[in-house]
Amino acid sequence: MTDTSHSIQNSSPLTLASTDFDLPGAWARNILIASGLLNYEEPIFNESELKSSRKGKYQRNSSRSINHGFKVFPNPAKDYMVLEYMKDSKDDRIRIVILDMKGRRIGEYSLEKNADQKIIPTNGMQSGTYVIQIFVNGIQKESNKIVVSH
Repeated sequence: MTDTSHSIQNSSPLTLASTDFDLPGAWARNILIASGLLNYEEPIFNESELKSSRKGKYQRNSSRSINHGFKVFPNPAKDYMVLEYMKDSKDDRIRIVILDMKGRRIGEYSLEKNADQKIIPTNGMQSGTYVIQIFVNGIQKESNKIVVSH
């Protein structure tokens, strides 16, 4: 006597997966793919003018882009602040300048060659708003504000 329960159990989800394009069919397809009983290849769609978006047409100037991931946190800062900057190259020389709202230089720091973060204590700073400037290889790239609150 041959056990046909396995093929009967598989035929129902296979039929459902190939004929139903609503939620039950999607569930059946996902179950079959997860169990290795159905092969699936992600479709690749090429861009066409009919589906274009403005993203490709309007791009920011890379010299002022936020793609480097310049972050200052926590904001407001109490005891310390963390400055994070993702370098394009590990050879980039990163200089961090902290200014008060009158433009006076409060501090200057640099990121180590293999580092992307700098922890700066705020105990020598008065409560207030400060501007953090990032210089990459001598050229100012970005700036951000932070509030220090003791």
